[in-house]
Amino acid sequence: MNRHGYPMLFFNRQWCLKELYDQLKHKKRVHLKSRVSQIDQTVDGVRVTTEDGRVFTGTLVIGTDGIHSRVRQEMRRIANANHPGYFDPDEEDKVPCSYMCSFGIAQHVEGWPGSEQCFTTGKGKSFLVLSGPGRRVYWFLFVKLPKIKYGKEIPSYSKEDEAVFVKEHGHLKIRENLTFDQVYAKRMTSTLTPLHEVVFKKWFFGRMLTIGDSAHKPNPLGGMGANAAIESCAEVLNALIDLKNSRPAGLDNLTQNEVKTVFRRVQQSRHERAVFVVSFSHRVQTLMAQENPIIGLLFLRVLVPLAGQHNFFRDLSDRTFGCSRIKHLPLPSRPRVIPYVHDLPAKPLGSFPKHMVRVLFSVGMVMLLYAAHYLTPNPIPGPSANWFQRTTTTWPANPTTWLSRIGTAEETGRTLRLVYPLAQTLSPLLIFLVEGYRIGRQNTLLSLPILFTAALQYYGLPRVLPIYAILSAWQVDQTPADRAVRVEVARVFVPSLVLSQVIPLLLNSTTGFPEKEGLGWRVKGLQILPAVLFAAMTAGLSRWFAKSTPDDEHERDKHPEWYTTDDIKHLRRAYHFVFVLQAAAHIGLLLNMTWDRDGKFGFGLDLANLMVPLHRVYEWVWLDLMGARLDVLLGSLAVACHNLNVVWQLRCQGYVGTRKAVMAGLSIALGHVLVGPGAPWAALWSWREGVIAGVSVA
Repeated sequence: MNRHGYPMLFFNRQWCLKELYDQLKHKKRVHLKSRVSQIDQTVDGVRVTTEDGRVFTGTLVIGTDGIHSRVRQEMRRIANANHPGYFDPDEEDKVPCSYMCSFGIAQHVEGWPGSEQCFTTGKGKSFLVLSGPGRRVYWFLFVKLPKIKYGKEIPSYSKEDEAVFVKEHGHLKIRENLTFDQVYAKRMTSTLTPLHEVVFKKWFFGRMLTIGDSAHKPNPLGGMGANAAIESCAEVLNALIDLKNSRPAGLDNLTQNEVKTVFRRVQQSRHERAVFVVSFSHRVQTLMAQENPIIGLLFLRVLVPLAGQHNFFRDLSDRTFGCSRIKHLPLPSRPRVIPYVHDLPAKPLGSFPKHMVRVLFSVGMVMLLYAAHYLTPNPIPGPSANWFQRTTTTWPANPTTWLSRIGTAEETGRTLRLVYPLAQTLSPLLIFLVEGYRIGRQNTLLSLPILFTAALQYYGLPRVLPIYAILSAWQVDQTPADRAVRVEVARVFVPSLVLSQVIPLLLNSTTGFPEKEGLGWRVKGLQILPAVLFAAMTAGLSRWFAKSTPDDEHERDKHPEWYTTDDIKHLRRAYHFVFVLQAAAHIGLLLNMTWDRDGKFGFGLDLANLMVPLHRVYEWVWLDLMGARLDVLLGSLAVACHNLNVVWQLRCQGYVGTRKAVMAGLSIALGHVLVGPGAPWAALWSWREGVIAGVSVA
């Protein structure tokens, strides 16, 4: 309910049909027990003959008559006679069937708890059992056929076949104290059916269209069969109403081309999603029935428990948020965390450009990693692996002399040169930790930020960020339900940063010890201490300040902070804090590094000399400012590419429009020049928090 604004309901199809029937103004136009016998196309319409001899004429025919659709058969017959080759002649013979299914409705089943959905797995067999209104129980028992059947080979099952099936499988356990026999004994209705799985290539011809199971038939384990049919109905209505509104005569006297345009629009809007539903349901069935025992056990015994309840609901959301709706009806105001596609600021991009860019981005990151590893010298481990060449400074023993040097241009420059590279690590340290605490990142490699923060301190950004960026790019797209960080954690990021990073950073740059005796983390192995300290302080302080922590993990998964935005103000405070430090270090260093009158590089703020000739910009910025280090360029490039890819992902999801995405990309590029590589990263993450949370409907 919190995620999508609607509860999950399971009910009789008859109840749904009755609700629809009760809304009809012209109930006499519904003719029961009138099976289609033949369809003929006329000059300006269609003529339908039923098995009882009645004849109906109209503008078009929409077949919703299931996998054995008579409308589809007639459509193919007419197409083969008038346009041979329009349909694949062998398509229906290639429709596969891998499972048979016992489906039914029982009531007042002893041993079945109310309001529950149960999956039971087994070798070649699986159950899906759900609660319904009135203490009803809906069951599906899926049993794999000895071999896949195709087309006309697919059998039909009689009541005698069902009795044999129940006798053979009645002992199977649905729950520890409940068998299939016990549920079947309380049945109200039941059937045994083969499970076709198909999305036909073409759904229409002439004035005839098929939707629902007659065009796209999934395995019912995915729970999307009837929903998919309803979505197709919605798209038919959308196309017809749009056409009606565009014609003075409404829907009277539609031409063949106009009907074809409507049908083509329906299939184009629904085909990709229908393929997704059918393939998703098939994958779930293969896992539940353990067709591959090793993969099945790994998935069910390891991955599912690790993924937790949140990932189960995410899978449900993936099947839901892209659904169709009737555009011309007003939407009820329902608060929801996860938006539907029609709620988004922009239309999401297709899966092809998203995956193509992911592949290209991953290749680019691998190339950057290769360049950092083979083309640059191994850095001095730890924060002292400066993006500048650190100069050894021996401070005078006399305190008076030491104090006299503080604040001088020379000392300011020395401090900035030391502080700058350390400051630039604040953004990755913070963001790695934030992402590790996100609800949607749990039980992934990104939920172990200590791996990346420690590696960052040890190997440097160019060797760590490409790996992190690839993992991040291939993670599931974040939704508002995935975005949240627990408030007790978000509120301690700033104090943890100050205690573990900022204070040691300042001490490291102002103690004045010679390099061989300095307080920099130069002892091998100790360079990861700042990362460990940051993570430890965040964990410790969050527990200290937490007002309440649910003890039971199951209850913790139900915690309303899944759907809160209370953490955003704390996260933004941390991002802004890091942004200011990094931007100040970058701008201060730019202002401090000027040219003296002799043409040599020196320290001291001299505004008159800031106008450097253009032909020396390259030497100034890259050779001196960056210390002639290729790894600096690679690190900055990795940050920029990672940030641009994050903006691209938001555009792919439809969370921002193209114009905003382009502006964000330009801001990242400009920010790298004006405030350095780290500050735009923090600013982007602050903006991103609001973008993701902003697509929810309050």
